[in-house]
Amino acid sequence: MKSRNLLAPFFVLALLSLGGCAPLAPNYSYQGFGAADPHRDRSVVDKIESTKTTPTSNEVVVLLDTIPEGLRVNQGVLHVEDGWHHEVLGKVEVSPNGHASFISLLGFPQYEDGGHKVACYPQTVLTYATLTLWAFISPTAYPCWGRVGLDDETVIDSLRKAGAAAGGNLVVASVLRINDKIYMAHGMVLRADPRLRAKTAPAPSDPAPGTQL
Repeated sequence: MKSRNLLAPFFVLALLSLGGCAPLAPNYSYQGFGAADPHRDRSVVDKIESTKTTPTSNEVVVLLDTIPEGLRVNQGVLHVEDGWHHEVLGKVEVSPNGHASFISLLGFPQYEDGGHKVACYPQTVLTYATLTLWAFISPTAYPCWGRVGLDDETVIDSLRKAGAAAGGNLVVASVLRINDKIYMAHGMVLRADPRLRAKTAPAPSDPAPGTQL
């Protein structure tokens, strides 16, 4: 018992060192084009969620609010123009985890790092035991609060993972942004015409104009 009490301050300091609100894994949805295949779509989402490394900008290019050559939008529908050989594979959506703010302590959300899981999951029990009071008064609870919204880097990395998981090399997407946070990203996953890939693939230190990578 004495040794456990001695370790308690170190546990608190370790948790506080994780910083402010915790980053949570985004939510994904995917629907492939062609014949409906929920099993295929679920497999793509599972692959996105299990991917630990993000594809490079040379492997999957992400265009935000930009329509590249060979594509056009007509009444909200993406079309491939004549003479181009883009293959549209499916559509993807990325949204923030629903366990934002103190709600994360009312469940067991998928934190982005293992440290938050170890430190925060036991506090869910304490949150319920104190009728949520723990989530507001404990100094160890705030670092467990889920971060609200998504930043640009997270969204772009997520779209790259989605593109690779679906077998594509280009994602054309748009985002819903409020202030400096993104609350929804949705777009199309494509296997791009090689002519476009030659133009949009960025140099190692020189991103292509008009793209956000």
